[in-house]
This record gives sequence, C-alpha cells and structure tokens, in this order.
Amino acid sequence: MVNTFQFNAKPGTTLGRMRFYQYLDEDVIGSSDDVFFTKGSIPNNLELFTLDNAEAIGISHSGALSTSQGLVNSQVVGYAACKYNQMKPAIVGGTQAISLEGELCSDLESSFFVHPVADQVYGPLDIVSVIAWDVNPNASSATIITTLGGVSTAATDIDGDGVIDIRDNCPQKSNPNQSDVDEDGLGDVCDNAWRPRR
Repeated sequence: MVNTFQFNAKPGTTLGRMRFYQYLDEDVIGSSDDVFFTKGSIPNNLELFTLDNAEAIGISHSGALSTSQGLVNSQVVGYAACKYNQMKPAIVGGTQAISLEGELCSDLESSFFVHPVADQVYGPLDIVSVIAWDVNPNASSATIITTLGGVSTAATDIDGDGVIDIRDNCPQKSNPNQSDVDEDGLGDVCDNAWRPRR
C-alpha cells in the first residue's frame, strides 16, 4: 500500500517546522512476540520488517527516501525501533531519537538472535518502529510518500537462489552471492545503475 501525503500552507505563508512519523505496531498474532530487522539503507531502499516470531508473518514499511523517489520539499531523517511502552511516550513527548543509521533502544540491542527463518533479528518483544521525514520549513508545499507491505510468509524464495525474499537484494533473479558492487541495496543482477565493464 502506498500513501501520498501532501502538505500545503495557507496562501502567503510557509509550512513551518514539521516532522512526519510513519509508525508501525505489528500485532498480527500477539503483542509481545515480534521480531525486527531491516533490509537496505537510506537513501536507497530501506525497509523495516516486524514479524511474529513463531509464524514468521507480519508487516514491512518504508517510503520515498529521496527526491528521485517522489519527495518534494521534504527529506527522510531516519528511523528507530524499540519496545512499545518506551517508544510511544518518546514520540508523544518529542524526545524520540532518530538517525539515518537507525536508533535501536537498549532492550532491542540486547535481544539480537538468529531466527530460523528470518536470520539475524531483534526480539521477541512488543516492538514498534518509525520512519521520520522533515519538511522544508520555508516551503509552501511538501510531499511525503510512505509504504506498507504484508509479509505472508518470510520463508518464500521466489527466485530459488537460497536467500529468502525478505533478505534477498534481488528477489526476482537468482543471485546466491548477493553481490552489490555499488552498495545501494539492490543486487547487481537487478541493478541498471551498475554494469560490469567489458
């Protein structure tokens, strides 16, 4: 699902300081069995995943991360993940830390493990995550685009290369080595921006 948010100031004024959060609290089966991981990076194709631990089903979220992806007078400022009872008050109180590398609270940092399906994850806990964008305060309009995606099963490997789709940097074409020479998060076999020299 893609959502486009357009902000418009009154004629003759500017938007002013504004931060937009996309907040995800995935509780498909239960509220304290979430595992969390990321795929990609900012500004290319960051995606945050939260899955139910035992069932390995859940939700991912992302959005436009650059002007080439549709941002207008706005920029992504980072993401964070933590336990629900810690993050919600921090967002409401305006103290939630956000960074381009991602801010994980200490409870998440200490819960790292290798999941039998999703590989390296944090949890299981009641995990929530946010991606944040700032609008240009001097602009009279801005556009932010967000996305949500369902993960019906984390074990799917459409291209049969031995790397599950939620971890695969090119899930449509077989690339078992996951080569990504330009480090943009998109595997070389799918990346039109990079081609080997001949």
